[in-house]
Amino acid sequence: MRKFAVCFHHTKEDLRVWERFIDYLSEKFGEDFDLVTYTSFLEERKRSRRDDYDVVFQNPETVFLLLDRGYIPIARFDNQWDTVYYLRKKKFDKDKKLLKVGILPIRSIYSTLLELENIGFDIDKLDFIIYESLKDIHSALLNDEIDIGITRKDIFSHLPVDFQSQMDILLEFNIGIFHSFMVKPTDLDFRSKIEDILFNMHSDPRGLDIIKNLDSDKIVPIGYEFGFLDRLNKIGEKIFEYRNYRSFFKVIDQVTNIGVIIYGNTVKYANKYALGFLKYNEKELYKLDVVELFEKSKAEFVKNNVSRRLAGEFFDVKYKNIKMVARNGEILDVEGFASTVIFHGKPSGTFIFIDNRKNVFLEKLFSGIKKLNHIITFLDDKEEVFKKLSENITTVMGLCFSRVIYYENGLQHSEYTYGTPLKLLEKIEINDKNILMDIVSDDSGNIKAIVFVIPIFIEDRLIAIIEVHTQKYINFLDELVVLMEELKSDITFILQKIEKDEKALWFYNAIKSSKDLCFITDFEGKILFHNEAVAKVSGYSSEEIIGKTPAIFKSGSMSRDFYDRFYQIIKSGNEFSGIFINKTKSGHLFYIDATVIPIMKNKVIKGYVSIGKNITKEILLQNEIDRVRYEDHLTGLYNYLGFQHKANEFLKSNPESISAFVLVDIDNMSFINNTYGFAFGDEVLKIVGNSLKKLTKERDIVSRVGGDDFAVLFSNIKKKENIIKIVERLSSFFQKKFLIENESIYINVKISIVIYPFDGKDILSIMNKASLVLSKMKKMDDFIQFYDPDLEKQAEQYMIVEDLLSTAVEEDRYILHYQPYFYTDTLELAGFEALIRLKDKEGNIVYPGFFIDHLEQSKHIDSFEKWLINEVSELIKETGYNISINISAKGLDIDSFVSKFSHLTPDISKKITVEITEREFNENTDLFVDNFYEFKKKMNLKLALDDFGTGYSSLSRLKYLPCDILKIDISFIRDMFKSEKDTAFVNAMIDLGKRFGYTTLAEGVETLEQLVYLKNNGCDIIQGYLLGKPLDKGILYSTDWKKYSENLRKQYFK
Repeated sequence: MRKFAVCFHHTKEDLRVWERFIDYLSEKFGEDFDLVTYTSFLEERKRSRRDDYDVVFQNPETVFLLLDRGYIPIARFDNQWDTVYYLRKKKFDKDKKLLKVGILPIRSIYSTLLELENIGFDIDKLDFIIYESLKDIHSALLNDEIDIGITRKDIFSHLPVDFQSQMDILLEFNIGIFHSFMVKPTDLDFRSKIEDILFNMHSDPRGLDIIKNLDSDKIVPIGYEFGFLDRLNKIGEKIFEYRNYRSFFKVIDQVTNIGVIIYGNTVKYANKYALGFLKYNEKELYKLDVVELFEKSKAEFVKNNVSRRLAGEFFDVKYKNIKMVARNGEILDVEGFASTVIFHGKPSGTFIFIDNRKNVFLEKLFSGIKKLNHIITFLDDKEEVFKKLSENITTVMGLCFSRVIYYENGLQHSEYTYGTPLKLLEKIEINDKNILMDIVSDDSGNIKAIVFVIPIFIEDRLIAIIEVHTQKYINFLDELVVLMEELKSDITFILQKIEKDEKALWFYNAIKSSKDLCFITDFEGKILFHNEAVAKVSGYSSEEIIGKTPAIFKSGSMSRDFYDRFYQIIKSGNEFSGIFINKTKSGHLFYIDATVIPIMKNKVIKGYVSIGKNITKEILLQNEIDRVRYEDHLTGLYNYLGFQHKANEFLKSNPESISAFVLVDIDNMSFINNTYGFAFGDEVLKIVGNSLKKLTKERDIVSRVGGDDFAVLFSNIKKKENIIKIVERLSSFFQKKFLIENESIYINVKISIVIYPFDGKDILSIMNKASLVLSKMKKMDDFIQFYDPDLEKQAEQYMIVEDLLSTAVEEDRYILHYQPYFYTDTLELAGFEALIRLKDKEGNIVYPGFFIDHLEQSKHIDSFEKWLINEVSELIKETGYNISINISAKGLDIDSFVSKFSHLTPDISKKITVEITEREFNENTDLFVDNFYEFKKKMNLKLALDDFGTGYSSLSRLKYLPCDILKIDISFIRDMFKSEKDTAFVNAMIDLGKRFGYTTLAEGVETLEQLVYLKNNGCDIIQGYLLGKPLDKGILYSTDWKKYSENLRKQYFK
């Protein structure tokens, strides 16, 4: 937003009009302007030194400050001069020796202080007090803090009636200056546009109404008249500075650049500057009628004004430029201010002037630059610009010679000259961007001519050298340099604009013929421009494209989420890149890798540019590569990689939808291949794949992920309960026979189902869980099974146990605890059962319930049992105790089994009882019986049937059992008194053991009642917490077991 600052002294009513003025300017200019105001003159000066504005309307004091900052005065309100009042209270003490006068720190009013002397005040008896604002002066007058105060005429008229009624107007004085519009010279177009609006504002009824409310009829241009105003104000400063001098004339005689003449019928007074400027002495000048000092064309006008003044008429006249005549006849341009004064008690005239020859010169040159700019502004070729410059720079600006050298790529391209040179420059060396100047002098050292060499650069590239010669204006060297700088700036700006336009044209032609697709839309998306590639690729004509939105190319192949994200990004002012799937007029798809860029102006989106590459061929090639990479060649379905890729895409795009992952394993594929051949097996795989495809919807993903494994992702299931329908379809399908190559066969499958997102958040974890379910189903008869989170816990436990077991022997992690068992009738020690424990990596004890099943099924069982037998053997050597150990009958390889004990001596082996579970016996009864009879022949070991009663052994099997001990399972002992049946069942097992000649051992004896009953009913051996808990080896060694048995007898056999 641009800034427009106004003077501090405006009232609230004025500011409301200025707000209307700003609205009008914003509308006409096409950009918003912000109104900047101030609370005091000091704030205005402070901010005017620091802040930047595009346009200002300021009092003369601030105007001078802004002139120093480079601002240019362009306009003022017509017939609007600054007029001040000097006020005093009607109740006024005339006898005061020293009067206090309230003024503002503004140079332009200092000259008015002389008028106080003209109306009878002694300037030496005035004490001047400076205030920040007129409001402060008004307050000081009311409170009698000052005797006299200055104010503006236009402000006074708006003050309260009460205030006005208490005041006398001592003096009304038109100070001959005015408030001004100024602009900062940002660029010529801005200044020109502002001037055009201001100067034509009165032609518009609305604009005229605003101007009239600001007390004028129109806004008029300003030339170079501020030099006079500045100097006029400086004399006021001088007067203020030397107010202690008794004579006003002593003050103005010290001013060296302003002439002062007072006249009646003849000239009565002229200061030193006026005498020197007009080349008269006092005696000569004081004889002349003042009319003789002005050019004849103005004589009648001046004579009339003189007559009016001498007749006592008080009025002021400002001369922007008037020609005076020196004693030697030289015509001198001056700016002046004439007023009626009282001199020696008589009405007289005063004329204050400054030398205006420089201003006239500057005005001519400035006008010349303006005309020159007008000539070259609308050219669009640099060479034409230089040609016109050479022709017109001399004639329009009043110079005598010009030369323009045009460079391209650092080399001289062409040269244009006009006029006659005053000095031949043999070689021009340009070392920087500064203007070079060469002064031509005569033998006496007087300047005859000046040569300027102006280098023109654009982005550090030398574009041209402009050489100009002049014999005129040589007394205004500094001003000439400033004008040459402005000329350089204007030419540079125009050349930059031409280059910018050229680049825009090059860009347009490049885009137009580019193979990339480019189009430009307005904010609503309507296509304003497109290049040839858009029409060629899409098949639409330009007439069909222009005015339409890009939706004309929409294929319907892209998701709503894609477009939502696309519009969200570009509407927020950010660029978007992505691949768009479009459709040609004939219906074929084409793919564009495009970037869409918002066109911003003043932080507002005005439209969009789309630039894209046609990648249809690449996409089709990639699709073929993906087909080979992601497709199973036998079934035409996705392979493992393809399934992962497509499923991942789907789940990322639909993170909240319910989907079912189904993993299908053909359980009898090996049988089919072995029975019918692999070609037949391939047909089976094809039929299963095609059948699954028919069972699914188009959005579902079907794949063959392994040799005989198929995966299906049933997507976008509305409710979790609907998965049951999928299960029913799969179950019905695979329970029928399939006719393949005239063979009618069943295809046996196992199916695992994992539900997204409840069972997993990504496809890899879902597939792993489905595989986990299938691996568990291998040992089961289930046809279809859903994923259970406990399976994952089991898998995690499996990994932990596997990690511990893999290094258990090497890292000495196995530990044996020993639970004693006793002869029932005497409670003498019969032996110990070795119970395995495991230490984890932190040294904590892990009990067998956590790892024993895994151990028995793992490859680590052999190494463990070798360690176990060696550990027990060493204990038997040292103690001679009987030890029971649990050995797996896995595989029932008699040679392997025998080899584990073959290294034992008979005195050791006879102390070892090998425990085999009833379950293992029942699974392979015949093989078990044959092998263990052989085992007992070769090895001097006892065999125990562990967990007896839990394996449902038949009597016919039991009678052939080659064992020595039956171990009654703890579950029967714990429940033996719950009912008569439970008690009878324990009795039956004891009796059965006796009848078959086996020693019976009861596990889990924990109460005296159980002990007494088992003793009374003939159980041979008992084991349990009542008699002894599992002990580590150290306690086993340190215990006196005879004494321990005596204590048991004393405790339980009283």
